[in-house]
Amino acid sequence: MARLLIGWELGASPDLQLDIADLARGLRAHGHEVFVATGDPVTAATVLGQGWSGAVLAAPVPPLRPDLMMKPPKEGGFADKLFTQGFNSPAVLSGMAGAWRTLLDVLAPAVVISIGAPVLALAARGRNRLLVCGSGESLPPVELAEWPRLHANIAPAQSNDRLLSNANAAARSVAAAPVTTPTDILRGDATIVYGLPQIDPYAALRPQPVAGPLLPLPPPCVPAGKPALVATLDVHHPAIETLVLALTDFGKTPVHIHIRGMTAPMHNFLAQVPGIVLHADVAAALEMASQASFLLHHASPRMAAIGIGLGVPQCLLPFNIEQNAVADMLQRFNAGYRLEAGTDPVPVADALSRMFRNLDQVQNAQHLSRQLALQPPAAAIERLIMRAGELAAG
Repeated sequence: MARLLIGWELGASPDLQLDIADLARGLRAHGHEVFVATGDPVTAATVLGQGWSGAVLAAPVPPLRPDLMMKPPKEGGFADKLFTQGFNSPAVLSGMAGAWRTLLDVLAPAVVISIGAPVLALAARGRNRLLVCGSGESLPPVELAEWPRLHANIAPAQSNDRLLSNANAAARSVAAAPVTTPTDILRGDATIVYGLPQIDPYAALRPQPVAGPLLPLPPPCVPAGKPALVATLDVHHPAIETLVLALTDFGKTPVHIHIRGMTAPMHNFLAQVPGIVLHADVAAALEMASQASFLLHHASPRMAAIGIGLGVPQCLLPFNIEQNAVADMLQRFNAGYRLEAGTDPVPVADALSRMFRNLDQVQNAQHLSRQLALQPPAAAIERLIMRAGELAAG
């Protein structure tokens, strides 16, 4: 079959890592030779597992931003995320595009698959067959002339003219096709958006709805008979230490925890607490979701979809623009509750304790789950695999 490259560069989302792993395995199962290039190759190799025999490569990513008092501007839309990921600097952007172009020239893939990889998509334009895909909150509609704003009250970090100028400077440096609108950056030979429409913040702006969740949703579960909690968290959350302390306040109640990037002292502390079950692999933690009284997470779309499918209440701790958008959608459907976490673990622990007793949240989650189960959305992974095969065939 064909040689394919899946590339990812934006952020460090566990959702994206799991999506890439599922897609890579599916493509391999259809006989394709698959290379994976990610911004976090160590974690990607772990998620893919020991049975993965394909190559996992390091993707070019922008330089780390210094942690200064003068913070970068808040993100009000996808264009602002591009600003923080290299599109504010022609030199950085051209350097990243050149690194991708070198990798593409060496591997010579029949199809390039961009998942959260706008610079890869830019470097491949007009030179490689390009499939762009992503979940609803991470891939705004490319049919529009410019990226829509999620927060109109936050001024854009840069003008569209500057964005286009920087993008085209990088495109010229690697002999890629130019872009004429900002959304051209992620407009491939095919573009497929997957996810649940219920948590797609751009649903009203899309000419076509999202293609459904990447994998089939789990069926509705029976509400947990005994209290239990599943938490998938990120060590970079501003209140992570408060959350860790709050999660130790439930006695022998099972608390299943995965923390991406967890430090050794944090691990050692939690490992000594009765009731705490630590999971090094986020997928292992997700397997416990059907037994949970509620799920605690950062409003990740994959976790949100699992909670919706199962009918399990969700407690949300968003800390970036996409997560806030998903949290807003979950609250709109009464499927999620935002948790405010400061520096004091006591009110956080009290709020989590109330979630164990909140029957209204259980009823709302179960209602949405059973509504969805009447007409379950088709999984998008087969469509992605088929489209990649069609592009490879020419």
